Amino acid sequence: DEIYWLLEQYKANAEITAFLLRMVWYGRVGNLAQVALAYATNKKSEKYVKFAAIRAVKAVSSYNDFKTLLDSVRSAKGLHERRLLSELIEGLEPDRESIQWIMDVLPRAETVRNYDDGGLSETLIAYVGRLDINLLPEFLEPVSKLINRKPVIERGYCEISKRYGWLAMACEKAVERLILAKHRACFTSCILGILKK
Repeated sequence: DEIYWLLEQYKANAEITAFLLRMVWYGRVGNLAQVALAYATNKKSEKYVKFAAIRAVKAVSSYNDFKTLLDSVRSAKGLHERRLLSELIEGLEPDRESIQWIMDVLPRAETVRNYDDGGLSETLIAYVGRLDINLLPEFLEPVSKLINRKPVIERGYCEISKRYGWLAMACEKAVERLILAKHRACFTSCILGILKK
């Protein structure tokens, strides 16, 4: 395959590699799924190569391959880039397993810089919109602990975590869905605590 040959030929050139991986993504070149996965999970891949590889994996790989990528991110040391997490959350199936993955990686998300959260807040809101209504309390329980984590910012009559306050919008979306559905979880201490924020 010509794209595979070119990837091998120019693997030292991040710009060309990223361009070729975008071709795999746009062209949905399924026979290069494992190559894309290798770039996506390689800790040494340049930022733009990694993003192109992740998009290629989402486009042409099986969900099991995508889970391999998720596992590599979960086990990586250090902080996670917010745009990377946003990209991965977009590809998650809305189930218990993905809720657990999100809760494993969110505490290690980079802090918001210059009001740019890398699209992570909007991606989480969209994810909450895809979750089954009965899974929303399972999402809210651990997230509510994060938005209460110290140090806090005082906002009028309530306090919200300085580091994790950005999660409030996803919480609001989840609570709104529960209220509109008149779900029994609306009266739990977790949900009532979020409503006070």
